[in-house]
Amino acid sequence: MPLKPPSSPNAHITLTLHEPGILIQRYGPDARFTVALIKAAARECDRLCGREPHAMLVVIHKSIPVNPDLTNTDHFHDQRRVQRITALAIHAADRTMRGVCKFYFKWFPQPFPVRVFDDEEEALAWLRSHVSRPI
Repeated sequence: MPLKPPSSPNAHITLTLHEPGILIQRYGPDARFTVALIKAAARECDRLCGREPHAMLVVIHKSIPVNPDLTNTDHFHDQRRVQRITALAIHAADRTMRGVCKFYFKWFPQPFPVRVFDDEEEALAWLRSHVSRPI
């Protein structure tokens, strides 16, 4: 059961505060990666999480094609200044998308741990190990 109801800034993305410290950003089957879509997702993340650091799982549906033009930009560059993401797991069901994601994060190293998975539950388990819990 999510902490807050899912939020959808548009028909292609659903964001959910899944559990304390973990945000799930799910791209639906009809989504197509564009700068506008990525910016809408980032704004919604900021709205949901505010200044609280969080680990994030991005779920990319298997029908979403790779947009090569978007791989030329570090879409997480603001995190070097703000650092709200503590860890990022990408679940990509499509093998080509997983390969592109792995290459992207090698080309644009981030100030937080990043891993790409083919299994959503494995990705969540990994994220849980990167969530700061109050003592």
